[in-house]
Amino acid sequence: MGLQAVIGCDGVHSVVAQWLGLAAPRGTGRSAIRGLGFFPDGHGYEMAIQQFISTGDLAPDFPPEFKEVVRRSDLSTLSWVTLHFRSPWSVLVCPARRGCVTVAGDAFHPMTPDLGQGGGIALEDAVVLARCLARAGSARETEEGMAQYVAARRWRAAAVIMASFFSGFVQQASGGPLTRLVKLI
Repeated sequence: MGLQAVIGCDGVHSVVAQWLGLAAPRGTGRSAIRGLGFFPDGHGYEMAIQQFISTGDLAPDFPPEFKEVVRRSDLSTLSWVTLHFRSPWSVLVCPARRGCVTVAGDAFHPMTPDLGQGGGIALEDAVVLARCLARAGSARETEEGMAQYVAARRWRAAAVIMASFFSGFVQQASGGPLTRLVKLI
């Protein structure tokens, strides 16, 4: 029988992370609406990040190009989600491994989308985990490899969580700065 391991890659509300005892992700008080706009002949927009931040009734102040994207969106592609993150402190001290069980990606370090790094850091996790487990030939070596993986990823993940949170913090106009800072910790 080969070596056995469990790597939870089951998202923000990970069952594996809960089993390991990681702190629950925190809500940011923000939401994201995502969808797919159809432009069969191309959209002609500049290839750049487009963002519109406001409070209250958005429709009257929405830029015309954003309204056009909404008009061309298929309602079946729309999703609305509340944004969550795990506090950087929690990632630094959490029990992200027990025996041959660990977590990766959003299951380990969910973050706000403000820097667009969630998928990238999950791929980094995969590379580091593969390197740490590459030579494991026994259960003990697998456990050691997973421990090395968690140790290697903690600081990087915490730093990206903080950078993403602060990016959103700076962009948002509502709420007091102290309230948002305390929420991060």
